[in-house]
Amino acid sequence: MELLILIVFIFLLFSHFGLRSRVSKLEEILAQSSVPVAPLYSPEMAVPAAPPPAPPYLMQENDGNDLGSRFAAWAKEDWLLKLGALLLLIGFGWLVSYAFLNNWIGPMGRITLGLLLGVGILALGFWRLQQFTHQGSIFLVLGATVVLLTIFAARVTYDFFTPLSALIMMFLTAAFVAFASVQRSVHSLALAGLLLAALAPLLVRSPAPDYIGLFSYLFMVMLGILCIVVLRGWRDLLVAALSVMTLYSLPMWSSFARLPVGEIKTLTYMSFGLALVFFVFNLFAFLKGENIEKEGGHSADLVSAVWIGAFLIPWIFVGIDREFQSLILSTWAALFALGAFFCFVQTGNRKPLYAYVAVGILLLGTATARELDGAALTIAFTLEASAITFLAYMLLRDRVVAIKMSILFVLPALLSLESIAEYPVYKYAQYAHTGYTRYQVGGTPPSGNMTPILNEHFFVLLLLAMSFSLLGYAFMKLRDASTQENADHASLPEVYLVVGSCYAYVLMWLSLHQAFAEDAATMMALVLYTLMGLAAYLYGRKNDHRGLRLYGGALLGFVVGRLLLVEVWKMELSGRIMTFFVIGTLLMSTAFVGKRKKEIDLIPPTQ
Repeated sequence: MELLILIVFIFLLFSHFGLRSRVSKLEEILAQSSVPVAPLYSPEMAVPAAPPPAPPYLMQENDGNDLGSRFAAWAKEDWLLKLGALLLLIGFGWLVSYAFLNNWIGPMGRITLGLLLGVGILALGFWRLQQFTHQGSIFLVLGATVVLLTIFAARVTYDFFTPLSALIMMFLTAAFVAFASVQRSVHSLALAGLLLAALAPLLVRSPAPDYIGLFSYLFMVMLGILCIVVLRGWRDLLVAALSVMTLYSLPMWSSFARLPVGEIKTLTYMSFGLALVFFVFNLFAFLKGENIEKEGGHSADLVSAVWIGAFLIPWIFVGIDREFQSLILSTWAALFALGAFFCFVQTGNRKPLYAYVAVGILLLGTATARELDGAALTIAFTLEASAITFLAYMLLRDRVVAIKMSILFVLPALLSLESIAEYPVYKYAQYAHTGYTRYQVGGTPPSGNMTPILNEHFFVLLLLAMSFSLLGYAFMKLRDASTQENADHASLPEVYLVVGSCYAYVLMWLSLHQAFAEDAATMMALVLYTLMGLAAYLYGRKNDHRGLRLYGGALLGFVVGRLLLVEVWKMELSGRIMTFFVIGTLLMSTAFVGKRKKEIDLIPPTQ
């Protein structure tokens, strides 16, 4: 403890001297700056002159909004008072310990002395708060801490109070600190009151944990925090309150508490009620529009909106039966979507819309993943991403917003890799008694009918190919029709078209290898790739379209590289000869396509 006091004292001392050094340097700069000396009197002095502009180094000074700067500023202000309060608290602890060891004071007197001292410091802080906000806040927090520690010691050492009476006294102490914060408009005291109220259940030392009683107490604390927010508008208290509820919910989410099913369900419904209260309050905060610009938004409101949705998901998984989880998730997703639409219609502010839509998408995606898996899940995510992107443009009529919403296609694109890896591919093998029969790679020859070409993985790749192609085409048309070009997303439509064509090529390759022998399927796929590459390259060269030329050239380069590096070692000699002849002929045919006879302009000689 002495080492800790020494470190704190050295830190405060260096901060004090650093501040003095900084002020001295600023005074030297001001003294050295050339300031014209005004005469004792002139006619112009009758007209008040405009104040001189602030020096550049003062205007560019850091405003100190980061956490370290705010803590340093708090530590520098009345640092002697803070240091004295710390020393007084430590000395009081030693005095009480010494008195207890020598049995100067009995148990009842010890508890009474601690409570009277804490209440006295609270009264002193409340009185000083009227004139000196900073000093009064320190005394209030110090007194509340003394009261809570005294009650905790009474519970642990003497079992003097019941858990309920101890919790009530701690809550009243924290409520008094919060009341002082509202009366004198001190934001830090409100956070301190929330922290004291959140720590109170951990200090009552209950013999048997009562989680329903704990959540009932926390529910009352959260309602008190909402009242403070209504009176003073400190929205960041909502984030702090949600963090407290999240920390107390972690044991239930991880099954650490090992509660009965009925008690878990009760806690889940209580959490739903609290989340609904926070949601309604957050929605009205957006509608009221305090501290929210037309296109801006208070960051605490946005964080609270997203946190509410993230808070609900674990409770749904823990306290709701498996068959009803997706229904509950979808219901909450619809509630957030309706809230987003209502808030946008009433205020025209897009920031709440984005926050609530993000939560709704998260809940809807979680419900979908809870019900489906495999290829069906990929198809569902693709359809949902398409619908959300379409609705975003229909609602806002903003191409850039629709492009940003299309980022949702990343998830089905990643899941489609599983469909590509598990696509059923068949090869031909020779058996002595049956001749040539095809079988699935990695397995035994199947009996009966083969798996059809139109399987679930086929539709996954087909749907993604169509979705990316339609996205690229639609965004390209919207970009061409737009009068204001956005350079950040100018080339994204072409990227979507290329991605869609790549899915089409993969689907073509896998389907052909499923239907035909390996060499024949490879030859047909490469020939089709060559025809598409030639068509794109020749069309781009004819119409002077650089993007199509590069696309066609890249596709032809892939075909030639595949032939020379892979297929030349895998294919049988007959298939290799035929493939090379066909593709080589197609490439050579470009010498006779698209070439025009050069025209020479004959200029008559001048006379």
